[in-house]
Amino acid sequence: MQVYCTICCKKKRPIEKPIQAIERYLSNRIKTVYEKSRKDGVEFRILSGKYGLLKPNDKIPYYDKKLEFKHVVYLSEIVKKQLEKQKISQITFYKKDKTKHPEWEPYNQLVKQVCDELNIDLNLEII
Repeated sequence: MQVYCTICCKKKRPIEKPIQAIERYLSNRIKTVYEKSRKDGVEFRILSGKYGLLKPNDKIPYYDKKLEFKHVVYLSEIVKKQLEKQKISQITFYKKDKTKHPEWEPYNQLVKQVCDELNIDLNLEII
């Protein structure tokens, strides 16, 4: 299965109870990639620094956690299990330019690492 994926964002809807991931994150980038996935008929995932890969309708509570390099190994194990369980074989990862957005680097590292380990076809798109 192919998926379009992008990372979560800092700005979130501040409702404590669990709500759908696509409603939790307040990012035009996330909405744009989600709409493109729907138009193209491709599954969509959000890479969360806390939960790993989220489907748009997965319900999550409010949280504030950015992925740091020291947590990449731990989260990569979760993401690998999610990828295997969901039978994902191809990821188009929508990311920002790392020279302008160094805060994305732990997410970039995680995606590349798990795709290499699981032999998943990874396509990178700058957004």
